[in-house]
Amino acid sequence: AIADTRRGERQVDFQGTGFVTAVVYDLDLFEPDMAIEGPAIIENKTTTIVILPGKHAAMDDFGNIIVTL
Repeated sequence: AIADTRRGERQVDFQGTGFVTAVVYDLDLFEPDMAIEGPAIIENKTTTIVILPGKHAAMDDFGNIIVTL
């Protein structure tokens, strides 16, 4: 479940929005068809993906994170 990938929260300064609370997710625990809404951060040891407020991200069947702007 997506709740199992959640690491915590972090304050992030988005241009035009200012500081907001973003949920931080563990990329290594994501599975195909898992989806989230921004503001969020998906990260592991080598990758950080920032999802802007109001945007959508999901993992496809090949393990790619697709961000819908």
